[in-house]
Amino acid sequence: SGSCNGNITWVLSEDGTLTVSGKGPMEWYNWGNYRNDIKKVIIEAGITSIADNAFHSCSNLTAVEIPDTVTHIGDWAFGRLPNVTEIHYPSTVSRIDMTSNYACPSLTKFVVDRNNAVYSVANDGQVLIENGSLVRAAVKTITSYAAGDAITTIGMGAFDSTDLAELDLNKVQVIQNYAFADCHDLKSVV
Repeated sequence: SGSCNGNITWVLSEDGTLTVSGKGPMEWYNWGNYRNDIKKVIIEAGITSIADNAFHSCSNLTAVEIPDTVTHIGDWAFGRLPNVTEIHYPSTVSRIDMTSNYACPSLTKFVVDRNNAVYSVANDGQVLIENGSLVRAAVKTITSYAAGDAITTIGMGAFDSTDLAELDLNKVQVIQNYAFADCHDLKSVV
């Protein structure tokens, strides 16, 4: 157990559940020797943001619970997590930094609370959308995508390292850098 800052504390149980509690923003914490022991993260109500790199490279982490008090998720907060298959975002999240869930090879879907005013999902949760911009695709499952009329931008690194093979851009006007980096199976773009 310990403290991430004066208002935020954490406890790691023997079963690998890390519980973060307190009030206010969570600052970055170096999990050091505990990094590979963390299997589940429970962020309790009262935490308002998740720091950059908060759980980056916790190699055995499989599940994260985010409360409806969180409004911001920092860069690489959930980056390089090889065993996370789903990420659930509450209605209160209004800012998810671009690389917050980058390099998660087992990620199959995003789940966004239906009352979230900023974020939504498409393709059965395979893509995360922010106000008309496709910001990230689930690495493990997406092989084709047809942009709906509301999608005007494909964000930076959105499909990076996915198995995307077919893409229909429809009304997309902007494609940001590295949107299709390492998409070795991409054969059809319309």
